[in-house]
Amino acid sequence: MRLIALTSKTALLVMKYANAGLYFLSDHEVVLIDTGHVRESEALLTWLTEQALTVRYIVNTHGHIDHVGGNYLLQTHFGCEIAMPYIDHLYCEDSSRYYMSFVTSATEGLMVYGKHKFRVDTMLNKQETLEILGHTFRLMTAPGHTYNHQVVTTPDGVCFIGDVLLDDKRLETAKVGVVIQLKNHFESIEGIRNLKGQYFVLGHGEHVYMPDELSGLCDRNVDFFRRQYRGVLKLLAPETTFDALMRAIGVQYGLGDNLFKYYVAERSIKAYLAYLESIGAIRIHVVDGVLTYTALSGVSDPKRLRA
Repeated sequence: MRLIALTSKTALLVMKYANAGLYFLSDHEVVLIDTGHVRESEALLTWLTEQALTVRYIVNTHGHIDHVGGNYLLQTHFGCEIAMPYIDHLYCEDSSRYYMSFVTSATEGLMVYGKHKFRVDTMLNKQETLEILGHTFRLMTAPGHTYNHQVVTTPDGVCFIGDVLLDDKRLETAKVGVVIQLKNHFESIEGIRNLKGQYFVLGHGEHVYMPDELSGLCDRNVDFFRRQYRGVLKLLAPETTFDALMRAIGVQYGLGDNLFKYYVAERSIKAYLAYLESIGAIRIHVVDGVLTYTALSGVSDPKRLRA
């Protein structure tokens, strides 16, 4: 773990799986923005203890496994409250509901939050601010990566963007960009262009973006997701089944037989297909009882598709 001080009150904690933000209410009391993966929860608690820090509040940008993994252990130890986006809380409070974030009800192998439940005290749903012990945090609802993803800005102007944007390293290496609703995701990226702040911190990667870097990063993210859905379109033969499409994508991106990676990719690919249908690029229909996808003849060049 590596702590990067950004202002006199806000710091970035870089961890193996995902970042966490620290806002200092006092020398020894903090608000955490995200808590990393459950695999790092004990190490995070140890680090906080060694630094003589007490967690008074946790704010989660969204409910994925690498952003809420420390919630249970930290809440149990410190008795802190947790604020989380509405909808995400439904499957995070109880890991048996985790299938709700996927397109399948198969949960074996997906009990990634551990066996415990944590308590969500405040559900975030389009409110613009969150008051925490006399400190005002600004919120922006940014759906797409999840249904109700939140961008959290500290009182001193550090914007924690979560997973709405990928950093430049991941834009080069990511195989399948994770989204639930691609149209909303594009709209959220545009909303982030107008964010006001001193620093912009992403959910992954240790590079902290400055205001003059933000618009270019948004452009690169839009381009990445355009390439993603255009790539899916290129793989569609007439009346392609979803299983055949996933097989082709698995070969192309080397997904292998990892069940969790398959489910994450499956969710995102269905979001790409829904977006392609919404812009008139494909037709979704049922053939002999099987859902199939066909690229429309009028869209011969995927590069011409609009975002």
